[in-house]
Amino acid sequence: MKKYAINDKNQAMPARIIPVNEEAFAPQDHTTVTWLGNAGILINAQGTTILIDPLLCGFDMPLLFDIPLTTDKVKDLDAYLVTHIDNDHFSRETCQKLKDVCHAYHSTQFVAE
Repeated sequence: MKKYAINDKNQAMPARIIPVNEEAFAPQDHTTVTWLGNAGILINAQGTTILIDPLLCGFDMPLLFDIPLTTDKVKDLDAYLVTHIDNDHFSRETCQKLKDVCHAYHSTQFVAE
C-alpha cells in the first residue's frame, strides 16, 4: 500500500488518515508511537501517555489533512510536552481543552509564560 499521496498542488500528504481514539491511551504491555500530523506525537509506554507538540485544534493555518485525534478522545493524559513555541508545535486552544485531563505540562520557560 502506498504510504503517501500527492495533492493537486504537488504536496505530499498521508495516503489515508487512521483515526486515534480513547483506546490509544489505555494501559498496554508494550510501547506505541503514533504520529498525529505536523510535529505531534502520542507515546503510550506501557500505559504512561505523553503528547508531544500536539496540534489537536486551534491551528492558525490550513492543513493538508484532518488531524487524527480530537481533544474529546483524550480522557486521561500523564504529560503534555511543548518543545518550543512555533505555531506548528504549540496551540493554546489544545492546551486549554486538555487541562482537566492532563497531569503535567512540560516546556521551556518562554512557553510557560
